[in-house]
Amino acid sequence: MKPTGPAKASLEPKLIEPVDRPVNHQWADDMKFNEEKVEVTVHTTSDKNAEPIVEVYNNGIPQRFIRGKRQTVKRKFVEVLARAKMTSYGNQKIMLDGGDETYVYPESTALRYPFTVHSDPNPRGIDWLKAILAEG
Repeated sequence: MKPTGPAKASLEPKLIEPVDRPVNHQWADDMKFNEEKVEVTVHTTSDKNAEPIVEVYNNGIPQRFIRGKRQTVKRKFVEVLARAKMTSYGNQKIMLDGGDETYVYPESTALRYPFTVHSDPNPRGIDWLKAILAEG
């Protein structure tokens, strides 16, 4: 059925999309950078409850990593691995100066899925990964 009435204009496909600003070349370069291939391995684990295949998503697109196997994947999926961190808290009893006891809860943050990058052809890749891993 062909649309009629006031909805007609919004339902018909537009042939030309108006551009309200110049092309952002930095954004385009970043998108190209994120699509580059990187060779990684997600480490194996001794946790019997850990999933044998790690599945991550970027913009709804899945990427599966088989633990212990080298895989060549797009950098955007390595970014998801690098940002997947887990924080755990300890419990430690300490003595205060007045002789009172109290507890502190030290935190420890680590990668949820530890991995190794074997090859990254882009010279920016090392600094990019270090910056992501340094984030809280």
